[in-house]
Amino acid sequence: MLNRGQHLDCPMKRKALLFCLAVLCVDLRAQQIADVDLRHKPDKTKHESADIGLDGCDFPHYTHSDGVIVSTDRRSKLKVELMLSKETFERGEIIDGQVLVQNVGLDAIVIPWSSDPQISERPNGAVQYEYEMGWFELKLGGAAKIRVESESESSFLYSSELNSKSTLRIEPGQWLIAKVKFVLDEKQTSSVLTPLKRGKAEIGVQWRQARYTWHRDGCAVQTGYFNYDYQQDAKPISIEIVK
Repeated sequence: MLNRGQHLDCPMKRKALLFCLAVLCVDLRAQQIADVDLRHKPDKTKHESADIGLDGCDFPHYTHSDGVIVSTDRRSKLKVELMLSKETFERGEIIDGQVLVQNVGLDAIVIPWSSDPQISERPNGAVQYEYEMGWFELKLGGAAKIRVESESESSFLYSSELNSKSTLRIEPGQWLIAKVKFVLDEKQTSSVLTPLKRGKAEIGVQWRQARYTWHRDGCAVQTGYFNYDYQQDAKPISIEIVK
């Protein structure tokens, strides 16, 4: 016969086994899946637009629309964290850093993952084309938020449905590391109203992603820009600007 302790032992073991399996599943999903180096400057080559001189159209008609792509159930969420090797910087200094991007939501997230700007070029003869672009935007916090010069020093990421290898799927729990470079200086458009000053400051980073669309119907061309509105947990870090 089994005593009372033996009767209780089997259910306890089953619970312990189920708990271990659950932890193992979480650990398998929570892992780094990719890294990318965006510290080289983007290609500034100007490509001739195929919109100029549409075949058979002396006076093409253009319209534009824009909007926001939102997850209606708000299950998509990213953790975006900037990591720097030091805390003290000078104004105008070029800074190397790393950004951790982790999917902390409940749904998978797909982001652009090619640094080839040619993906944004429309194929010859196309009547419809879409591509997406992703980048990191850095801001200094304080009394006035200042967008620092980041896009000029770090590359963008691109994707298109015509290129199956140009996207990265991030499952819940998974993360990636991106190496970035930016200039600790204010945007020229905001330098008069919000000049960069010495002292304590906070700097944060956000992931930006947008879809660009182009559609031609005869001599009418419709373009579009749609920004992704991901929930983001992006806590700023403290720095000091010495001069």
